[in-house]
Formats: sequence, C-alpha cells, structure tokens
Amino acid sequence: MRLRRALGCIAFLLPFATYVYSMQRYVGFWDVGEMQTVPYILGIAHPTGFPAFVLIGWLFTHLFPFGSIAWRTTLLCAAAMALTAWFVYRIVVDETENAAVALLAALSFAFTNLAWVRGTRAEVHAFAVLFIALTLWCALRWSATLDRRWLYGGAAAWGCALATHPIAALSAIGLLIVLLSRWESVSVSQLAKAGAICVLIVFLFYAYLPVRSAQVYAQRRDPTLALGVAAGRPFWDYDHPSQRSGFAALVSGSEFPVGDGIAAIFLPQTYVRHGWRFVHSLIDNFTVAGALLIIAGAIVFVRSQRLRAIGFTVAGITCVPFALGYPPEADVERYFLSAFATGAVLAGLALNEAIARWPRLRAVVLAVGALIVGSQWYLHRDLLAQRFDPGATRYLAFVRSHTANNAIIMAPWAYATPLAYDAYVEHGFGDRIVDAAWLSDDVEYVPRWLRQRPVYVVYLPWGDLPRGYGLQRIVGAEPPLYRIVKRT
Repeated sequence: MRLRRALGCIAFLLPFATYVYSMQRYVGFWDVGEMQTVPYILGIAHPTGFPAFVLIGWLFTHLFPFGSIAWRTTLLCAAAMALTAWFVYRIVVDETENAAVALLAALSFAFTNLAWVRGTRAEVHAFAVLFIALTLWCALRWSATLDRRWLYGGAAAWGCALATHPIAALSAIGLLIVLLSRWESVSVSQLAKAGAICVLIVFLFYAYLPVRSAQVYAQRRDPTLALGVAAGRPFWDYDHPSQRSGFAALVSGSEFPVGDGIAAIFLPQTYVRHGWRFVHSLIDNFTVAGALLIIAGAIVFVRSQRLRAIGFTVAGITCVPFALGYPPEADVERYFLSAFATGAVLAGLALNEAIARWPRLRAVVLAVGALIVGSQWYLHRDLLAQRFDPGATRYLAFVRSHTANNAIIMAPWAYATPLAYDAYVEHGFGDRIVDAAWLSDDVEYVPRWLRQRPVYVVYLPWGDLPRGYGLQRIVGAEPPLYRIVKRT
C-alpha cells in the first residue's frame, strides 16, 4: 500500500511539476486568451458556454492569490491534466494490482505531446478529459464491485463533464455498454437516482448562463453595449443566453456544423479519408512501440472482460470520428485527449499481461515501458521552452502604444481575446473598447463611431468602408493594425 501511494503521488506530481515548469505564463491568442479572461470576469464563453470550466476557473483565480490571472488559469489546467494522468494510474492499478505498470501508463499519457501542450495552457479540454477519466474510473469500479456509490459518483462526474464540454456526450454509448455488462445487478431505482444526479448537475451549471447574461445586461457590464450594437457579443455575454433563442444558439452550437461531426461517426468515409490523421497522431505521441502496446492491450482487455472492456474503450474513443469529421475544427487533436487517456490504460494492461505471461522477463518488460516513456519525454522536450513564450504581450504593448486611449478596436476572434484580457482582467487598456468582429460585421457603425472615438482594425480589413473613408496602416504591427480615417 505504501508503494502504491508513493507511485500514485509520482503519477500526479511528476507530470504536474513538468507542466508547471514548462507552461505558458502570459495571456495568449485564440481560445487560450478567452479562457484566461471569461472565468475571471464571470462572463459567457463561446458555444457551448462551458459553464463548469468558467465557474471552477472563477473560484480558483479569485481564491489563489499568486501570479497573474493568465498564469493562475493555466496552472489550474496543468493540475487538471496531471489529475487525468493520476486517474489513468488508478484505473490500471485497479485492473492489474501492478503499481509500477500503472505509473508507466500514467506517464505515457502525461508526456504525449497532446497532453503536455494542452496541460500547459488555458484549455477547456483539460477539464473535459479530467471529468471523462473520472467517469470511466467510477464506471469500471461500479462494474467490478456493484457498489452503488460508484454508480452515483460516475453520474456526478459525467454531469460535470457534460457541463464542461458537450464532447462528453459521445461517451454515452460506451457507458451504456458498461451498464449492460452488469445489467442484471442494477435496479431501476439506482439508475433513476444516477440519472437524476447527472441531470441536476448539468442543469445547475447551465443555469448560470441565462442568469449571468441577464445580470450582465441589466448592469451594462459589456462596454460594447455603449457602441449601439445588439447584446450578445463575446466575453461578457456571448449570444445573450438570457433570451431563449440566444440560450438555444449558445448551448447547441448551432452556428457551427455540429451535426456534420455527429453524422461523421456513422460514415465509412470518415475512417477511410481521415482515419490516418488519428493513426499518425497516435504514433507521433506514443511512438510506434506504444501504439502497438495500445492495440495489444485492447485485445487483452476485450478477451478477458468482454462487454465491460468494449464499453470502456468505446466511451473513450468515440470522440475521434467526431473530430475527424467536424469541418471547422482548427485543432482536431485536442478532441483525441480522452482516446489517448484510454489508450494509455490499454498500454498498461498490455504490459501487465506480458509480465503475467513471462514473469521472468518482468524487468525487461518494465524497462521497455520505461524506454517508451523516456522516448516520449525526449521527443517532446522542446515543450520545456514554452516558458519563454511571451504570448500576446508584445502585441498588447504595440496596440496600447499606437492607439488612442479612447479608441474602438475591431479585431477578429483570434486577436480579440488578449485585448479583452487586458481590458477586463488587467484593466490596462484605458478607455478603449474591444469589438470582437471583422470590419465587415460592423462596418455600418463606423461613421457614427468616428464622430465620437478613433477606430482601429486588427488583421485583415475585410469589408468595404463607406464612401469617404479609408484605412491607414500603422507600420510595425504584427498582426497588421489599421486606423480608419475620413478622407478629405
């Protein structure tokens, strides 16, 4: 027991220490900047709102008094990813009673490029995979012990996962298969209680969205309201979910082709045309030897546990075909996280099976596992240099020094997020207002805005300005920065 506890501590602390040492320390662009902003201000994130992440992030960034808000949020995600590695350890220990193998499995997940990168920046998926891993652990514990507390715990964990990211819903088929593996031993009342727990948690988290939206609007917290635009802009009140239509749009993600991603799960061409992307990613992250161990572990687990093993595996990997068939996704790999955690567990089961078959080669098998983990760390060691990445700090400094204090700055999503962080979190943006939009989205407001404030455009100035107005590029900006001027 002492050895297990010691190795369990290592399974968490070693990845966590590595992540903290190498993690990004400043506000970033794109979704990263948003997730460093929205939780602290209790705003509304882009679809589907991710309320569990927002509320947990708000609590942590306000209670933990050290470092910048951007650093605190990243630290929280590092802890979430390291905890996911610990759950990999815990599952393998429960299934094999081999703590050494379990530690190797945990580290093989933690030191994939995928987990390492997402564990060192502000990332919703770090929490999504944490709650999915916790759900799978509880499901396996329940199916092994039939202790209803594990059933209820798994329901609560899945509710938190669904309230973090809807990708967790894709685990439903696999979780149902795990239930079917012990169907004769579960009562209707137990299932009803578990379902009620899950629904209640999801409801309570998602209730935050309309309640906070109404509060933000009533208190005029969003500075863009002063510009005359409709409510529902990013950061403070995305989609204005206090209205029924806004809530439906935000939670369903209807502005994105989610249905195409779901349909892709059932289409053979998804696997034929895009399956190589997952295979390539698997090998790149686990090495060839690690990928082979995962396949062997799946075979071993299914042969010995049948439905239970199939359910566990399906619950972990269903996100993969969705990601491969989801058209607008710019970062497909982050949807592979739960599949990689599942794969690390299977690799651990394969190592344990090899030791059971050839006990005299125990040291050799463990050495092979350690070599795979060491190879992963070595191949991905360049991530240690992330701590030197200035993030968006230079960009922010340039915008502050080359725009008027009362400016309106129009910026597309990727470049608006650090501006919002500076304005709403650090309060270093003066009286400037951030309009997260392309020029073409709000060009109709430009003449009226210019009568009151100077207006600037970040990145590509898509959209035609009204007659009599032009763009003046500010030299030295990256991304490009333009000022809208009235021609004489």
